[in-house]
Amino acid sequence: MTHISDDSIVRKKEKRKIILIVLAAVVAVAILAGTAIWGISAINSTNDSASTSADGTVTSTTQYQSSSAVQNNQSTHDNSSPTNTEHTDPVPSSPQADSAQDSSSADATQSEKSQGSGSSNRSNNSNSSADTSGSNSDRSHHSQTQGDTSNHSDSSSSHTSSDSDKSQPEKHEQQSQDPKTDDEKTDSAASTSPADPVVWNYGSHAVKDAQNTLADDQVRQSPFYSVQVRNDASTDDKTKTPQSFDSFTYLSIPRGGLGKVGYTSDDGAEFAADNGFTMSWSSFVYSHDVWVNVSLDTGAKISSVDDVTIRPTTLNFQKKLVNDHTIAIKIPFSADGYRFSVEFAPEQTDVYANGAGGAVTKYSTASNKDEQLANAHDYIETEPRNSMMIFAQPEVKGTEEGAKTIPTETSGKTLTVEPGEFPKTIADDIEIIYLKAGVHWMGAKRQAEFPASVRWVYFEPGAYLKGALKFEGNRDVTNYKITGYGVLSTEQYGYETSTTHGFTHRPDSDNNCWDSCVKPMRFSSENVPQKLDLQGITVKEPSYHSFVQYGYDDFALDVRNYQQVGAWYWQTDGLELYKGSTMKNTFIHANDDAVKLYHDDVTAKNTVIWKNENGPVFQWGWVGRNINNVRVENTDIIHNRMYWGGNSNSGVFNSAGDLWGGSHEESPSPNWLVQNMTFKNTRVEGALNCGINIDNQGSAKNITIDGFYVDKWNGQSKDLQRSRLTMASNRFGQKGQFGDEHSNGLTIRNYFVGGQGISLDDGNWQADQLGRLNFDASLWGKWSVDYDKSVATKPTVEVSGLGDGQVVDSRNVTIQGTVSGARNVTVIVNGEAIPAVIADGKFSARVHFARTNNSVRVVATNVLGENAQKVLTLVSYGEKLGSMTDREGDDNGPGSYEYPLDSAFTKGNFDMTEFTAYADGDHYDFTTTMATDITNPWNGNGISTQQLNIYLRDGEAVDTGIVPLREGTQSYVQGAWNYVIVVDGRFNPGVYDAQGKKIGDIEIAVQGKRLTARVAKTVLGKFDVKDAKYQVSMYSSVESDAGLGNIRPIFSAECVAGRAEGCDNGWLKYYRFCGAKGNYLHDNPYNTDHTASNALDIFVGNEKRNGTQAEIMSLDHDKVLFPYLKLER
Repeated sequence: MTHISDDSIVRKKEKRKIILIVLAAVVAVAILAGTAIWGISAINSTNDSASTSADGTVTSTTQYQSSSAVQNNQSTHDNSSPTNTEHTDPVPSSPQADSAQDSSSADATQSEKSQGSGSSNRSNNSNSSADTSGSNSDRSHHSQTQGDTSNHSDSSSSHTSSDSDKSQPEKHEQQSQDPKTDDEKTDSAASTSPADPVVWNYGSHAVKDAQNTLADDQVRQSPFYSVQVRNDASTDDKTKTPQSFDSFTYLSIPRGGLGKVGYTSDDGAEFAADNGFTMSWSSFVYSHDVWVNVSLDTGAKISSVDDVTIRPTTLNFQKKLVNDHTIAIKIPFSADGYRFSVEFAPEQTDVYANGAGGAVTKYSTASNKDEQLANAHDYIETEPRNSMMIFAQPEVKGTEEGAKTIPTETSGKTLTVEPGEFPKTIADDIEIIYLKAGVHWMGAKRQAEFPASVRWVYFEPGAYLKGALKFEGNRDVTNYKITGYGVLSTEQYGYETSTTHGFTHRPDSDNNCWDSCVKPMRFSSENVPQKLDLQGITVKEPSYHSFVQYGYDDFALDVRNYQQVGAWYWQTDGLELYKGSTMKNTFIHANDDAVKLYHDDVTAKNTVIWKNENGPVFQWGWVGRNINNVRVENTDIIHNRMYWGGNSNSGVFNSAGDLWGGSHEESPSPNWLVQNMTFKNTRVEGALNCGINIDNQGSAKNITIDGFYVDKWNGQSKDLQRSRLTMASNRFGQKGQFGDEHSNGLTIRNYFVGGQGISLDDGNWQADQLGRLNFDASLWGKWSVDYDKSVATKPTVEVSGLGDGQVVDSRNVTIQGTVSGARNVTVIVNGEAIPAVIADGKFSARVHFARTNNSVRVVATNVLGENAQKVLTLVSYGEKLGSMTDREGDDNGPGSYEYPLDSAFTKGNFDMTEFTAYADGDHYDFTTTMATDITNPWNGNGISTQQLNIYLRDGEAVDTGIVPLREGTQSYVQGAWNYVIVVDGRFNPGVYDAQGKKIGDIEIAVQGKRLTARVAKTVLGKFDVKDAKYQVSMYSSVESDAGLGNIRPIFSAECVAGRAEGCDNGWLKYYRFCGAKGNYLHDNPYNTDHTASNALDIFVGNEKRNGTQAEIMSLDHDKVLFPYLKLER
């Protein structure tokens, strides 16, 4: 676990020298004293004690009824009233029951350690503090703290990486990730599988403040949320509970707490500031499925998993309630990572249009809030007032992606920058800026203006830079890079901070903010093709556009795992994707155009968007352009506050109207052509103001919107919700061509609103209908709208290979089957939802059964929200060790035994058909299935009339002597047995050794036809249950004064009929089996015959080898010899 902190790094060279001298002396003394540095490592390891439960949830359990609860002196004669022993249907306990209290207390302990001292989550013995000679591990587990800010001259160092100089970066006391070659890279977590998640913190430099500006060296921490992350326990080893780690939770507030500095006019942040909106987020790096606990720390409560929504909702992540303010979310590993919102019901806030061109909520603090609220009639949307995002970032170290995004000593001449004030000057030969984890700042009066040699800025995980990056153009640089899981924040700059006016607010005379204002990332390109790798970085609180590039348009972006948060101001656009750009796996919070599509050959996919008031989602208009070959896939708009329906610059798909208002000679013009744009699978969650708003500034063709899913329209009038499609005229009244002579203008496929398909045939497309399409009449026939009817059909789902009540072979099972017409399939096990994977008409989900009887519901949902489901109860006893089967209908001993006449002796209740042994946690379960549902007429512990004997013999034993089974069985085996499990619901159940001594209790459970005996593993010790030899036989239970060993003797038919000597008792035919050889005796031994077995049914195994049951139990034998059997696997 990399746990990066940021508290008190000493960077002064004098202090480093002192520390090294002291450490060297300590080591020398330790060696002379005969002690190793293990003591130092032991101190480091003290933080390894905190742990949490596997899923952090509360699980209620009910125990099997134990044999210890059955009184040995309990006696109920067969012809008397039932016993008074009360019995309830047993519900198996979960051996892995977790305690939310234990989990939360352990997590709290870990939190105190991390935040209070900045200590690491676990030790790293390979990197002691005395080791200064070599590179640190990429995943150091030492304390890492913020540096002394009194001397900034020592906050950076440089090293040259060339053929003639392979020196390492200068080392510092901060134990963290440094550039190194592949051969030098080590990972202290390499011995563990899987690796722990990577998290970081900022120690005393983290400040929980949601209102004020912060000092240069401080990071704003969320007071509203806290986050912990841990690996998912191995599906095969539930005994190992992964450790839980605090994941730092950042906070963004409107204007960074600055207020309006140097201006009083609107800046776009009014709504968020006046209504107290914030955005929290937490990032971590992972390489394995993890559980993330998100806690709402406001004091508000939740009562179920339904009180928390995860968006995009299509992620369908598994959720568990930990306590009244914490939800656990399982995040499967993905090389793409995940970006999602965690929304607690108490935070959800309705937003309304205030009637004066703005928005308002009940929390408004605006001076005219009463007036605003009085006019707040039109519902806009619902979103969390204090939002919470999770960015689960994939580990790239050791991958092809890592080789491209993490610099090594061979990557170029590197300036390694320690936490503190960012260098004011950078040497002209520096190529790479390596930002160490911790807080870096530039202040509000400058930005980084790099020399032309700088081409790469790398953020170590946890690096936090307050400032802006300006790259100088250099035609010799073909590949620029900004990479790493760090934060670039422009929180210290106010809205529209002008670089040409002393970094103050842009004066009204400066109308070229596009050029002069501060941007987080600014590039200038030369007249050669160039590229920017933008990976991992999170841009916080842009004060203007987050990214600009001046010069040549052939400047391709390769964007992945990029995040933009805290876009409160107007003009806080997302990214402009230049020619040849690709973008994937991103989150964009924007208060202007979220994605700019002005250029050719652009691909974007897997984008999560949170849209504020200003601008649309996709923008490709304003002026005439030539655009060809744009493809956008899988866009989730999880929130949008757009409500200016009459504005041409709004909606999801937008080509805004003429920027120049008709004054430009070249735009609009029919000569411009936008073509071959495809938007596939665009989902809008919540309410929307407008879907399509296209004012073509030239000609257009082959525009396709395939898969557009809108939850609902907002509460504004239909006039403001209408989608528009028009063609702009140039100064001479000329319009461009839309499509061709046939069609091929705009194709809309699979357009759904509120789950209802929109089509021309259905007649619901018009402006006043559900589709809200109000396209120019002159374009009729050049556009189409329809949906795949099969998509909207009712879904179907079938489960394969499993039936209701079936026993499964393990607690970890794959539920699978076939599905049609469904957007998703969810498997709900005991109330917990697990999303299934759907492919080629089939679904599958790996689930864990914590109980014996497990409720399983498989739900398939289509795009309309319609469901189909299958409901099953599946039984799991743990790992199946093996089983054996027996004929049905042979509960007659040698073939002549008959049941008593009393109804208590249910036919088939003594007829065994299957026996299975399971190992589960700390116990074994031995399950025997009968031919009919088991009855309990005398209210015994699960059973009343049966006594099941399970004999175990060492699987390696070879002795062959004839050995009797228990007293009263009148049966024998060949070879000594070690133990017998006596399953009796009334008398003396338990585990006995061969001498008849009881050595342990059992727990008995009955479900339908199945009778289960649970035995603690400690009772049988090291005995090999899996490979043992078994003899399983069924008897009838009776009081100790009526049968030896509490086994009901079986008499001859003549005796039971009252025709034999001593058998004149009329009750015998009602309470005794018959068909054997002996007669009734009132006293011990209760039977005149001792040769016929009292077993009603036995497992015989291979009949060709062992004989049939009738042959084995023949009344002709003096001793009935039962076979031992091995479990079949």
